[in-house]
Amino acid sequence: VLFLTAAGISIWTVLQSLRYEFWYLTHLVSYAAILLVFSHQFNLGSNLTGNQWFYDYWVLLYLFVFSSLVYFRFLNPLFNFVKHGFYVAKVIPENYNVNSVYISGKNIGKFRVLPGQFMIFRFLDAKRWWEAHPFSLSKPNDGKEIRITPKAVGNFTKELRNLKPGIRVIIEGPYGVFTDSESVLPKVLLIAGGIGITPLRSLAEEMRQKGKDVVLLFSNKTKQDVVFEKELENIQTLKTLHILTDAEGFLDKEKIQRLVPDFSEREVFLCGPGPMMSSIRKILKEMGHPVAKLHFEKFSL
Repeated sequence: VLFLTAAGISIWTVLQSLRYEFWYLTHLVSYAAILLVFSHQFNLGSNLTGNQWFYDYWVLLYLFVFSSLVYFRFLNPLFNFVKHGFYVAKVIPENYNVNSVYISGKNIGKFRVLPGQFMIFRFLDAKRWWEAHPFSLSKPNDGKEIRITPKAVGNFTKELRNLKPGIRVIIEGPYGVFTDSESVLPKVLLIAGGIGITPLRSLAEEMRQKGKDVVLLFSNKTKQDVVFEKELENIQTLKTLHILTDAEGFLDKEKIQRLVPDFSEREVFLCGPGPMMSSIRKILKEMGHPVAKLHFEKFSL
């Protein structure tokens, strides 16, 4: 019944466009359902009740999984919260619907997060303490603060501009392998669409510091949608090429070949809206670019 309830609410959510927060709360019932499944399995499952070794194996397996869940989802974020005392330092508008949230604390330089990774943030004020959302790091950790740069696309992100300095933050993570450690070539092509620039902005700086030859194709609808323009200009010898789709059309095969003629020699890091990423991946495949040299990040969990 609990599983059917969760499934029914999912369908209702799609049809009625319910708020994410309501959908998330109702899906917590699936945790209760899973716990009931475990008790049913151990009490009635013939494979477990008839074989002590098999029974012990599954008990250990579940203990390992649940202890990992408790550690990474709860204990480690709380440990980092106590150790670093994360808090909102400031909120800076980047354009008409994008804001950067700067987060500081104690010994931030010892908080291990790589450019390109994402974390799950919980802001401990009256409006937001009960919900957590994932955001990518939008500049490398400089030892003083970390930064995320959400676009206002939903109720939660629209309200982030109203965050007050001093609000405490619990951070879960970091997560993800969209990092320079996955790159093996000295030449890199970064392709960003809109707010997909956030992980690529931090990656570009790190890669240039390592001496890599980096080209960035940055696609936006209009000039007003561009973020980090000055920051990108200040990254030494980073070659940034802007594509404004309202004036020039979408990034396609012809533009890639013309703007980055040596694209086949470069490892590609891609992040942007889902349709854009699907299109670029298809284009690169048609152009013979090896799949192993393509890395991409989806803004979804």
